Amino acid sequence: MKKSMIIVLVLIAFTLSLSAKNKTESFKFKQELVELSLSNVKVESVSFVSGNEIEVKCNDEDAIFNQDKHYLGISSPRKKAKIWLKLPENKKYHVTIEDGNFYFDKEGITLLSNDSQQIFSDGKILRITDEEEVIVYENGDIKITDSDGKIVTISEDGFITQNADIDDDDDELTGFWGKMLAAVVRVAARTAMNALGDSPEEVIKTCLNERNWRVGVNDMMNTVEQNAPDFGRKDNFREVERSFPAADIDNLSLDNFNGNISIEGTDGDQLEVKIVVSANSEEDLDNVEIEFTGKRHLKIHSKALTTEPNCAIEYEIKLPGNIALNKIVNSNGKITLSDCMGEGEFLTSNGSIKVKDFKGNADILTNNGSIEAENVSGMVSARTSNARIEIDDCPDIRKAITSNGKIILEIKNVLEDLDVSTSNADITLILSKSVNCDIQARTSNGKINLQDIKLDIINSSRNYLKAKYNDGGKLLDVETSNASIKIYNQ
Repeated sequence: MKKSMIIVLVLIAFTLSLSAKNKTESFKFKQELVELSLSNVKVESVSFVSGNEIEVKCNDEDAIFNQDKHYLGISSPRKKAKIWLKLPENKKYHVTIEDGNFYFDKEGITLLSNDSQQIFSDGKILRITDEEEVIVYENGDIKITDSDGKIVTISEDGFITQNADIDDDDDELTGFWGKMLAAVVRVAARTAMNALGDSPEEVIKTCLNERNWRVGVNDMMNTVEQNAPDFGRKDNFREVERSFPAADIDNLSLDNFNGNISIEGTDGDQLEVKIVVSANSEEDLDNVEIEFTGKRHLKIHSKALTTEPNCAIEYEIKLPGNIALNKIVNSNGKITLSDCMGEGEFLTSNGSIKVKDFKGNADILTNNGSIEAENVSGMVSARTSNARIEIDDCPDIRKAITSNGKIILEIKNVLEDLDVSTSNADITLILSKSVNCDIQARTSNGKINLQDIKLDIINSSRNYLKAKYNDGGKLLDVETSNASIKIYNQ
């Protein structure tokens, strides 16, 4: 009995000694602009609150605070202390950095550098302004406007150039090389955006902690400049159109490369296939052959006649309801499917995949492209990299795995173990009230937020959770890094 009491007393004393190292200080400011100076500290979080008080929580009891009329200095004398900041939302803040002045508020950050360049970011867009303006969007798309009003848009479709006062496209590079170059640029852009953070608070925290955060942005800009295409190039085109009686076909497979695929369900009695082959010369057009084989099991194949065909092949297919999709394979292009059925396997690279209103199972795989699935009646498995995954209104999700991209899932059931994994990006899970599952969630340099959901918690901390939801059951296994996990009740 005495031994157990001693252990309890030791644990209490240890806990008190830990809590004693933390201290919280509050500072009032009347001025709208507050000058901050941070020395030998790491910002763990930034949040905006009402009122006029700055609240600083620090894990170093020897941390030094200096306040003046519009100045607050925070420093740690011996070690790099961790701090948590609560800042009045009605003020602006200024931090002096090596190459300029850094201003921020609850809307985002603005950097005014010594070379007159201005950078703004709020987690959704990154705007860089000098002699030209560059806007980088969350999905990796880029819009560049030069001093003459010329606009270059870089997206998954390639490069498109416009003059500001002309509605029609002037030049475009949307074939194979355009999409390849655009994919390289967009991966660099998404990497830069994910490194900064996806909310104003995350962006501010990143910029306060890392003096060299602009390195990632500069690397992205160098990638844009190095991969700038020749916008004057023109494509040559060849169109192929075929139609087949729907009654003669049970299922369809397609194997393509260097182009987008769009398949849309119809009520018609004819399978209609439209193919556009584009290239930079007539000779390149002849390096591709379109093969149609089989009858009940129709297969369409874009066949390359050279090892490096310099061309793009775009498909638009109208699919009658009785024909099932089997396997759709693509590369360097996106796949878009709607109002179809089948036991589908959908694969591409350097392109997104969107599946909507699909009856059957969908196994979806890409890289450097986002995945969206909505209203799929059967099993859904989604895997990609450097891009987001979003799945809505699908009753049986088995896998959602990516890297450097957000995951947003609406979960109606957990019928088998469900793996949800990414890195450097948030995960948001919206659970139906009828779901029964075990939950294991973990992150690093982030936190787990439970939003109006009741769980039977077995073990939890800021960045780890083990719990049962309702009666428990199959495992919902969730993992990310350098970001948060948010779990909601539907």
